[in-house]
Amino acid sequence: MHPLFASFVVGVLACLATQASARIQDDANDLICPEIPAHARDAAQAGDPDAQFSIGLGLTDGLCGWDEAFIRDGLHWLERAAQQDHPMAAARLAVIYEEGVLIAESSAKALRFYEIAASGGHVPSQNRLGLLLVSSAKTLTQQEQGLFWLGAAADQGDGTAAAMIGLFYARGLHGVIRDDCLALDWYDASALLGAPVPLNDLRSEIPAAVAVQC
Repeated sequence: MHPLFASFVVGVLACLATQASARIQDDANDLICPEIPAHARDAAQAGDPDAQFSIGLGLTDGLCGWDEAFIRDGLHWLERAAQQDHPMAAARLAVIYEEGVLIAESSAKALRFYEIAASGGHVPSQNRLGLLLVSSAKTLTQQEQGLFWLGAAADQGDGTAAAMIGLFYARGLHGVIRDDCLALDWYDASALLGAPVPLNDLRSEIPAAVAVQC
């Protein structure tokens, strides 16, 4: 075979292989989860964060099974949505990275995504971020940030967050300076917000004589 012709054949075969690979990849993307409507995929690819979240949530919830490809695609769409500050997508990613069930655990990524979700007004993320920051605080700033996010959750009606702030002040946990009067204020707030009864009972830990002085 003439060297030039052989080179031509090799080039054609390589081109065909590349095109076949691309077609296979396209088909895989189209068929990776038949339960996801085509219009949802089109919207996600066009940059719609709600569609990206919906697809990512479905894939990471096992909509099409637990194959690694499904999880990888689900995380991809969740991250695309989180990059657009979608609070629910960021919250989902935060839980995934904190628990390390679908992917390797990463506390740094969990905190980053919790902060995105919390900044978007996602109350459970504000609560969780606050608890994580206070419990792991190495500086006063981190502690203050944690209390801030717990307070933000309480401002949106989260009685459990208010009770936790009260608990930190009542017991002086995680370096929080003990303050019985502040603890009582937050316990009262948690009761008004409908926190579970066991949390409300924490108020009784503060002596009546102290409570009278507040």
